[in-house]
Amino acid sequence: MNQPVSYHKFSFSSTHILSRPEWSEAENAIEFGKCANVNGHGHNFDLIAAIRLSVLSETTKTGIGTFNRLVSSYIESNLDMKSLNAYLATEKQYLPTCENILLKLKSDLQEVLVKSDITLVSLELIETRNNSAKITLE
Repeated sequence: MNQPVSYHKFSFSSTHILSRPEWSEAENAIEFGKCANVNGHGHNFDLIAAIRLSVLSETTKTGIGTFNRLVSSYIESNLDMKSLNAYLATEKQYLPTCENILLKLKSDLQEVLVKSDITLVSLELIETRNNSAKITLE
């Protein structure tokens, strides 16, 4: 029997600069426009996580409350009111686009949830009403 999927929304504010260090300021301005501003710019992001609990019973060790606490804590520590450039500093794809941020989020959240009864089904990161990325894991 398929277990139901539940959806959870988390909001955070972060800054970033879209630019490639190997390019000149002019090249970055042509490619990324205002987003290449050396002072950065910010967004109010929404992260929508779809999860499935492995077992829905009285014996379930972790659940939706645990998931919300774990993800909220992760976001507060790593993303909220922080630089996304710094967040991705150790990644091969250092450009802080929705897609690259989402790939790191997927990896990090799966690691946080590894000892739980919770499975990530999908993640969607919404940067603006016109710009988002989604990854499906099942």
